[in-house]
Amino acid sequence: MKVFIAVKKNVADVMAEYLWGKDLSSCKKGRYYRKGDTVVTWAMGHVLEMAPPSHYGLEHWTDYPVFPEKWVKLPSCKGQAREQLAAIGELLKSADVVVNGGGPGRGGQRLVG
Repeated sequence: MKVFIAVKKNVADVMAEYLWGKDLSSCKKGRYYRKGDTVVTWAMGHVLEMAPPSHYGLEHWTDYPVFPEKWVKLPSCKGQAREQLAAIGELLKSADVVVNGGGPGRGGQRLVG
């Protein structure tokens, strides 16, 4: 299966329209579009966020500086981000090819990559 991950929903809409035309009603499957072995889904702004200081054993944001050996990103608790991340994860399990539909800058590449 080929999975396209767009940077956000409206970009996924454009990608799906390019692939399959304006009428996407038969392709919409909840948190993604699918036709045959091709899927288009989307990330959301801040689908992952940095772990809070408590994750590293610190009690307050004032316990600076924080220099863990490895920075941890956790699923966001905001809006539908957690559900969207779970949907992307499930799609990736079946993916043979993943296409990064993020922006060309560092932010877009980090969001999808």
